[in-house]
Amino acid sequence: MALTDNLPAYVERKLFTLNCGHAIAAYLGSILGLETIYDAINNESHIFPIVGGAMRESSAALAKKYPGLFDESEREDYISKTLERFKNPAVVDNVSRVGRNPLRKLGRDERLMGPLYLARRHNLPVKNLAMGIAATLMYRNEEDQQAMEIGKIIAKSGLEEAIVEITGLEKGSEEWNEVIQSWNVLDSWKKEAT
Repeated sequence: MALTDNLPAYVERKLFTLNCGHAIAAYLGSILGLETIYDAINNESHIFPIVGGAMRESSAALAKKYPGLFDESEREDYISKTLERFKNPAVVDNVSRVGRNPLRKLGRDERLMGPLYLARRHNLPVKNLAMGIAATLMYRNEEDQQAMEIGKIIAKSGLEEAIVEITGLEKGSEEWNEVIQSWNVLDSWKKEAT
């Protein structure tokens, strides 16, 4: 336990780092047909580097928002401990549980869009966060109404307009382009996996 006079910063760190990485692991795992977060995060060739990269992008943005609060070594320790927790074989956490309610998780101040907007506000890279957002847009689970709603929006409006509608990103913006490029990469993963 750490004593702080800035609890909101620590709550935001959990949401934008731990919860962000957890969700991205679930959505990427789903693309590759993996059942658990353990299976997903132990995919060293595809998933692990993106999850770690997204957590670091988010963490760097939080460091800009809260200067002096989270030093680089503390941030890296937090990310490393979180990733080790995801890799714990004793913790069985299903991708479908962690991935549920994807529309909510794409909310402006939520675990995926929140860190992306914050990073861009500080002119920081968002490549891995964009991969996570694209993976969320690809997530389909017939038992999850929000996942199916995303599919309907994409089918009705097309991917380009659906990204604008769902995420609020401006069409043609750098971030929007990153999500489109990420979608194409992840689509190739999906084809390889089937």
